[in-house]
Amino acid sequence: MVFNDIFRTDRNTILTNYADQNQYFKDYRDTRYIMINLKYNFGNQKVKDAKAGEKTAEQKRL
Repeated sequence: MVFNDIFRTDRNTILTNYADQNQYFKDYRDTRYIMINLKYNFGNQKVKDAKAGEKTAEQKRL
C-alpha cells in the first residue's frame, strides 16, 4: 500500500502579475492518492520433469 499526501499538505501558491492585476491562489494539484497493489501468480510455478539434455561426445571429453 502506498499513501501520498492524504492530508492535503502539499500546497503551492500560484502568483500572476499582469499589468495592474495581481492575483494568487492555492493549488493542490493531483498529489493526493492511495495505491494498493496485489500480485498473484496463477498456475503451477514448479518446473516438472526438467531434464538437462544429453551432452555430446565433445562436451563429455572436456
